[in-house]
Amino acid sequence: MISTTSRLSRSLAGVCLLATLALLTGANQQIAYAQSPKPGSLVAWGVDYFQGTDVPAGNDFVAIAEGELHSVALRANGSIVAWGNNEYGQTDVPAGNDFVAIDAGNGNNLALRKDGSLVAWGTNFDGESNVPAGYDFVAIAAGGFHGLALRANGSLAAWGYNASGQTVVPVGNDFVAIAAGTNHSLAFREDGSLVAWGNNLYGQANVPAENDLVAVAAGGSHSLALRADGSLVAWGSNFDGETNVPAGNDFVAIAAGSQGHSLALRADGSLVAWGSNYYGQTDVPAGNNFVAIAAGTLSLAIRATRTPVELIVSLIERVSSLNLQRGIANSLASKLDAALKAFQNKSQNNDVATINALKAFISAVNAQRGKQIPAADADALIADALRIIDRIQSS
Repeated sequence: MISTTSRLSRSLAGVCLLATLALLTGANQQIAYAQSPKPGSLVAWGVDYFQGTDVPAGNDFVAIAEGELHSVALRANGSIVAWGNNEYGQTDVPAGNDFVAIDAGNGNNLALRKDGSLVAWGTNFDGESNVPAGYDFVAIAAGGFHGLALRANGSLAAWGYNASGQTVVPVGNDFVAIAAGTNHSLAFREDGSLVAWGNNLYGQANVPAENDLVAVAAGGSHSLALRADGSLVAWGSNFDGETNVPAGNDFVAIAAGSQGHSLALRADGSLVAWGSNYYGQTDVPAGNNFVAIAAGTLSLAIRATRTPVELIVSLIERVSSLNLQRGIANSLASKLDAALKAFQNKSQNNDVATINALKAFISAVNAQRGKQIPAADADALIADALRIIDRIQSS
C-alpha cells in the first residue's frame, strides 16, 4: 500500500536510490526495478501482530514491500516470499521465479512479472486483485484497496476501490513513475512535475510546486518526497509528526507508512524515522549497511550482506580506531592481515587458514581483555571475529 517511486536514478556514497525507477530513452520507456544494489538480509521492527517482525531467513533479498500487518519480499532468483497476517491469503504467494517488482496493499499484494504482466492475490473486496491484462506494464503500486500500474507507453492504469477517485487516472502518456497510498495516488511526468489524485482530506494530494523532486512515497494520509539535493519534503496529515521531516541533504530513499510514520535512508546506509511510535515503528535499528526500506503498519529494511573481506577490513579499521599500545595494535593487525590474505588466496584451504588466523586474533584479544584492551572493546572485537567465522563456515 505504502509505495515509493522515483523518476530518476541517483547514487550517493555508493548507496543507490531505492525505489521504482523509470528511465526514458528517446520515445521508448525502459524500467529499472526496485531492487537493492546487492542482496541482503531482512530486519523488521514495530507492531508484531501475526509475527510480522519474524522475518524469513536468508541473505538473498533484493526488494521489499509492507502492507497492513503483512510483508512481502523479492529474492534475487525472482521468487516471492510473504509473512504475517494471512486472513485473506495475502501471504500465499504465487509460484515462479520470474518476478521483478512487488508491492503490498491493505490485504492484497501486487507483483510484476518479467514478461510485463501483472498478478495479484489476497483480498478482492473492491476488485483490487482484478489486474488488467497485458504484457506492457513497467511499474506497479498497490494502494489500500486499489491498484495502479504504468504502461510502457507512459500511460496509467488503475483498478479497485474508487470512492475518492483514486482510480480515475490523469490522461497522458508522459508518465514515468507512480506511487499509491491508502486512498490517493501520485505520478511523475516526464518533465519532472508531480501530479496527485484521490482522497485529499488532509492535503495529501496537494503536491508542492517544485520541479526538483526525484522520488515520492505515499502513506496512509500523507505524502513524502525526496529532492534532487538529497533533502526531504512532506505534506498531508501531521497528527503524529509524520510530515515533520528531518533536516539534511544526504537522503537517498524514502518510505511512508500507514500508521503515521515515515522512514528515510541516508547515503551512509543508516536509517532515520519520525512520526508515530506507538508500536515502536520509528525505533530504527543501528547500523550503516542498510540498502532498502519499506513502511506499512510496521517498518522493514534490507541489510546489505557484507563479504568476509569487507568484514575483516572493517575489523582492522576498528582495531586501528581504539588507540591501543603500538605493540598490541600491530600484533592484532598482523593476525587480521593474515586472515585477509588467507581468504583472498584461492587455494583449497583458504577458509581453514582464515578461520585459524581469526581464532589467533580472538586469543590475542582475550589475553589483553581488561588489561591493555578495555573489556567492552575486547568483547566487541571478539564478537565481530566470531561473526566472520560463522559467515565463512555457513557460506
